[in-house]
Amino acid sequence: SSDGDVSVQHGQGDAWVVKLGPDYTGLAEHGPVSDLSLVPNPSTGHVAFNCTLLEGGQVDLAVLNSQGQQVLPVFHGHASPGLQQWHFDLQDLAPGVYLLRFVSAGQTLTRRLVRQ
Repeated sequence: SSDGDVSVQHGQGDAWVVKLGPDYTGLAEHGPVSDLSLVPNPSTGHVAFNCTLLEGGQVDLAVLNSQGQQVLPVFHGHASPGLQQWHFDLQDLAPGVYLLRFVSAGQTLTRRLVRQ
């Protein structure tokens, strides 16, 4: 069209290109862990945290309250590469929303955890 509402005009029709998502560039980041699961969630007591460590090293796993304070240490020590599973009990915690914090190889991951 000739109404000037597009930057390039070809004949009598207008055309627009619309991007609906982000345009990612660069390299993908690969962390020290994959295949995270936290079951059951929500929980009334016992919980299992499963993950695959891509490299061995120091691991810190803890449950935090809504203020970020550690209320339950789960694991602190060296873990080998491969499938890992930690079991812990929430029965001494009041019902509410908590965070499970996983730290390994300088990376911190958190998962929401609900105690019923």
